[in-house]
Amino acid sequence: MSSLAKIRNLLPFAGSLSLGRRIQAQLVQEDALSLISRYQDQAYREARDRARGKCLEDRRSAAHWRKVKLTIAMQQGIRIGTNCSAA
Repeated sequence: MSSLAKIRNLLPFAGSLSLGRRIQAQLVQEDALSLISRYQDQAYREARDRARGKCLEDRRSAAHWRKVKLTIAMQQGIRIGTNCSAA
């Protein structure tokens, strides 16, 4: 059993909000790395689509995928919210 699986098993019994946030942050990071590994330069687009609910196979929330999307953007140096045509 992986360490993440052990942590997930403990989550229902963990009363600490900070533990839950750490686990959530770890899941975001793992999902970001997984998408980058699988989709390379299209990972941001895949996370964006999942945040918009276009992925039927996943049970994570749209808020989770927005965090994954932003994590991927930071790791890949993608600029968000910039209008290149205005420059």
